[in-house]
Amino acid sequence: MNRNYISLDLGSETMAAFCQLYGKPERKRINLQEFAPILVDFDGQDIDYLLIERNGKKEKSKRLRTLIALMDQRQPEDIPDSHALLDFVDEKGNLVVTDGEAEYKKSLFEYFYKKEQAYSRVVLPNPKIPFQEGAGEIIPIIETTYKKYIRYSPEKLFQHLITQIIRNFVLKSSEYRNRKIKDEDGQDIDDHLILTIPNVFSLTHAENIKDYVIKITGIKNVDIIYESDAVAYYVMDAIDEETQFNNFRTSLKKNLKNNPKRDFQILTFDIGHGTTDLSLIEINEPKGQGKADRRTFYVKARAGKSHGGSRLNYIFAEYYNRCLREVLSQPKFKSLDPRFDFLHARAQVGVKLSTQGPIIEALENLIVAVKKNMNENYTINLSFEKQAEYIDKLVDKWLDAIDTNWKEKPETEKEKMLYNNFRNELKNIFFIGEFPGCFKILFGFHSQRLIELKSKIETYVKENVEELLMNLGDIAVAREIKTFPRKKSLTVLSKMIREIPTAVVIAGQASQFKPIQEAIRKSFTVMNFLPAHLIFLKDETAKEACSRGAIIYKDAGHLWANREELHGTYGFMCTIHALDYEFKTLDMKALNEGEDVVINFAYLSSYWFFYSPRASHTFTQENPPRFFDGSTALISCFPDTKEFRVKYLKDQRLICINDKHKFKIASYGKITESIYPKVWPAVLKPLD
Repeated sequence: MNRNYISLDLGSETMAAFCQLYGKPERKRINLQEFAPILVDFDGQDIDYLLIERNGKKEKSKRLRTLIALMDQRQPEDIPDSHALLDFVDEKGNLVVTDGEAEYKKSLFEYFYKKEQAYSRVVLPNPKIPFQEGAGEIIPIIETTYKKYIRYSPEKLFQHLITQIIRNFVLKSSEYRNRKIKDEDGQDIDDHLILTIPNVFSLTHAENIKDYVIKITGIKNVDIIYESDAVAYYVMDAIDEETQFNNFRTSLKKNLKNNPKRDFQILTFDIGHGTTDLSLIEINEPKGQGKADRRTFYVKARAGKSHGGSRLNYIFAEYYNRCLREVLSQPKFKSLDPRFDFLHARAQVGVKLSTQGPIIEALENLIVAVKKNMNENYTINLSFEKQAEYIDKLVDKWLDAIDTNWKEKPETEKEKMLYNNFRNELKNIFFIGEFPGCFKILFGFHSQRLIELKSKIETYVKENVEELLMNLGDIAVAREIKTFPRKKSLTVLSKMIREIPTAVVIAGQASQFKPIQEAIRKSFTVMNFLPAHLIFLKDETAKEACSRGAIIYKDAGHLWANREELHGTYGFMCTIHALDYEFKTLDMKALNEGEDVVINFAYLSSYWFFYSPRASHTFTQENPPRFFDGSTALISCFPDTKEFRVKYLKDQRLICINDKHKFKIASYGKITESIYPKVWPAVLKPLD
């Protein structure tokens, strides 16, 4: 079938898109910021483009920020489908104006803005958040065209947002709009869109987005694939060409020559801004070289967690906020407390005040610098003088929030002393210096606070490496063995990746954090894994492997042997607090084989049908699924019952319960934990 391919990565911080046109081998990056200059009248002001650093210089990125604003008085309370269908530009890329008004001005969403507007916009959280528990409270309140103040449905907002981005910034981009729609024989060339989602994303909601996109955009072919799987597809293509895979390619060719099964494996880490995802995929290499000789891949296991790089940023923000509060608690600095801080806002949810926004940006710059200069052993190679430069800028923005004219007007000796004391105390308490094996503060020791910070970072690293690898091993062995001692999961995983040639590939924005890289190296060293097969993708490749792999997945025509298989665990748990540990998990092997799985409880009660990426044998009375563990998705509640018959309708991708309740396959989606660490700094928690 003739097709033009597009991939869209719904990133937590930025979105990226690629395309591959019919008859052309190259995959092009789509410029999602292309129409910024014509969509808004910037009155000669510089556009606040998303920039990237390349060869020491700043240049415009082709990615799109997810910090997208919501605008008042644009739409009624019930947003019509016509809103998703707004054409900002025509097929030639020209601005569309109707009755003297740009169609873009009718959209609820403001994608581009002046630099001076950066901190006074009502912003949406990133696209991966609205389907989690608590998302409703972080959607800003907006004024409708009928002067009514409401919170729009998170799901509806993001259906419309993604549809507008696809219709305007992707399909009409200069890279894609001149595509062929007929081949040499006059046959149609269809558009084919691939959306990538994290392993922890609710597939229920992803399917709803997919259905809406098909309905509204007219694109008939839409696929959804997991991000860590997409990285593996990128690797399948890159193995044949890129130098960073030379050692693995040499080893692989030698093995395939002597291996009648002709198989190898790819284990991927995709450590992004919002989530961390892992996949273990077995690939069978065909003997021939023709197009019909396609690779067959088999997903052995997936694991994931909703804590990516943004969680690490929040850990640092909590630390600096604690330091700030200690300084402001001193009576002499009472006049410098504006009644907000690094984590809390005085305004309604979603607003970055013009005074507070620059402060948060200055703090982000400090955090980025500290993370970039943190070594594998958690020490910092950033001098006091360099950190002081960042802190000086932060203090300047803080004082702007107190008095916007403080720089211009004459200071009294008392004010001068107050400001200098505040500045110096923040420098002293904020500074993180080198000390063998831990942290220290240069002027005056605050060891307990720093020990706690180091402990939190170590826990973050452990959760994103060691525990997720263990979860991956759990899932892999659980597919074949119903029960297994969990302490041996890494031993089994080690055996699996040594029996078959395996490449371990690490991608994603947060994968550049040195302690994460060192933890991964140590984990695989323990497994006696060949260092040459451990590959860290760098720079833009680390960020874009997912988008590129999504197109390769479709274009190369690889065969996915177990596409419909369920991973993780489904089960039932009691909703009554006294029976909090009353739970039973489904036999996942039987469920995947199409059998009816029956669950019986002793008492009539209300039970939640839940999903977890953990393997079923890891649930015990000491370690049960919990309402607030951040990895248990609550799908539906069944009151006044105790018996359940569950069947997986593989052809429909539905789970049927008691022959009447049908659910689209879901993973995470209702993670019952605080939403604010996941959306900082785009959304700050209101002060109580």
